[in-house]
Amino acid sequence: MKATNSGTRTVAISRDSQVRSCIWGCGGFGPWKQLDQSIWIDPGQTRNWTYDLTFRCDVGRQYRFLVKQFDSQRKLLNQIWYYHPNYGVTTDYGVTTSKSLDLGNLSRLF
Repeated sequence: MKATNSGTRTVAISRDSQVRSCIWGCGGFGPWKQLDQSIWIDPGQTRNWTYDLTFRCDVGRQYRFLVKQFDSQRKLLNQIWYYHPNYGVTTDYGVTTSKSLDLGNLSRLF
């Protein structure tokens, strides 16, 4: 995973973010599973990290990231669910088998 913060406030991807797998030839999906790792990105930073997923590499996945924005004292200002793929805040999201996701500039969400 990769994400950038070109804004002036710290952003974080919450440990409450989730992934679910495509099953039955993508005729349905399994339950959401918590990713259980918080990633903090200070202004001007780009972060790379990995998640240990229990699904095979070739399985389609949907992600929903809980992205939070903080002030300089790390007080929560805003939060939003960001769905991937589909690069936006929506419930109409697709499926990816990519092992390397670039979430882009997360400050654009706020």
